[in-house]
Amino acid sequence: MRDKIFAALDEWAQIALDSGWCEQWQEGAIFPAEMVFFLAVCDGAGARRLVESGRQDGYSTMILAEYGKRRHVETISLDYESDPDQARSCRTRLGGYSGLQLVKGEAHCLFGKYLLSGKKMAHACLMDGPKGKWAIALLLAASGLKETKIIALHNLDADKRYTGMIRKRAKGPVFYEDLGYDAKGAWTTLRAREREVLGAKGAIRSLDQSTLGVVSADDPGWRKMRRAFIPELFLYQPVLIRMLWRVGAWALAARLYVLSYLLSRRFGLEG
Repeated sequence: MRDKIFAALDEWAQIALDSGWCEQWQEGAIFPAEMVFFLAVCDGAGARRLVESGRQDGYSTMILAEYGKRRHVETISLDYESDPDQARSCRTRLGGYSGLQLVKGEAHCLFGKYLLSGKKMAHACLMDGPKGKWAIALLLAASGLKETKIIALHNLDADKRYTGMIRKRAKGPVFYEDLGYDAKGAWTTLRAREREVLGAKGAIRSLDQSTLGVVSADDPGWRKMRRAFIPELFLYQPVLIRMLWRVGAWALAARLYVLSYLLSRRFGLEG
């Protein structure tokens, strides 16, 4: 599978270069090379449905939609759309992708619904909102579904506890640096272009370390973790979330999140 990912890295890196993904990047979005890494892993896993949570200005969504168009893959993007002006601008930007589903709503209610909707097929999940432990809970719940092949979480900064937790338990590569791929080709050219263009744009996040973690749902360490009881999640336990999803109790799963969030604040355990 690693050889297939290496080949896909160069293929998608060339597409990124030809399509100007570096030039189109906007502050706060996932970096172009991180998105190329995610798409390469999706290719390696044979993903047929992509489900994104959190689209902001639609940069990563545009790239996922391009993947969907080229690979004939179903693409779904969920977002709360708290800023109406930003949402309108984002939808205008993405209007040319006929196969892309843009869904407005709360991820804690809709994430499981769209993972389980339609035909059974291999899917990959990209989480860019919510963040922290609530994102971990959703991804652990999702990875327990047999259709889930890949899960990815943005903003896994090197100094954050969840980065260490995932790195400690996952047996396979988590970040693209872990692949050890340094062949001279489109991937190397993209990395150089990203550093040049995003540096000129004044990117706040460091260009020296990626923060998009990508994990196989079948990774032995992750598989063990998704069955564990995590006290700081209170009632919002992955096993319970998954059970509610399977019976279509989406709203009840969201209520468990709200209650657990309030308990987390009460005991000073936000994050």
